[in-house]
Amino acid sequence: MQLDVLLWILGGGFTGTWGLCIFFMMRTDNAMNAMRIEIRQEMNELFYCVKEHHSRISVLESKDKKK
Repeated sequence: MQLDVLLWILGGGFTGTWGLCIFFMMRTDNAMNAMRIEIRQEMNELFYCVKEHHSRISVLESKDKKK
């Protein structure tokens, strides 16, 4: 939202108050969605790191068993 729209909402009195609440609720929702996407990406990266680490340990353990 641009500044002129925000000022128009603020100038509306009671309706402006509701508009301002909706404005900040929408901004919060957008921020939460962005954060959720970022958290999912980090979780996927962590999952693949753990999976790769587990496979490396399995290879090492299988080499130890052959000795």
